[in-house]
Amino acid sequence: MYALISEQELVETGYRVVEIRSEPFDMGDKFKWIECADTVKPNEVYYDPADETIKPIPIPEIYVKPPKGGTGVIA
Repeated sequence: MYALISEQELVETGYRVVEIRSEPFDMGDKFKWIECADTVKPNEVYYDPADETIKPIPIPEIYVKPPKGGTGVIA
């Protein structure tokens, strides 16, 4: 499989993975193809050019402050 990388769209410390294909095709000089696993999902990963790997996009931790007098526990 091949991942299409958009070198104009920044994600984390790298670039957006636009799509996954079984065979690469010409997309011009603003995109590039790299080999990847068939389990890669475009909106869940990015390409890190520093070590030339595909990495998961971190999921931010969310803290919800409980309302006044509440416990913060949802039943």
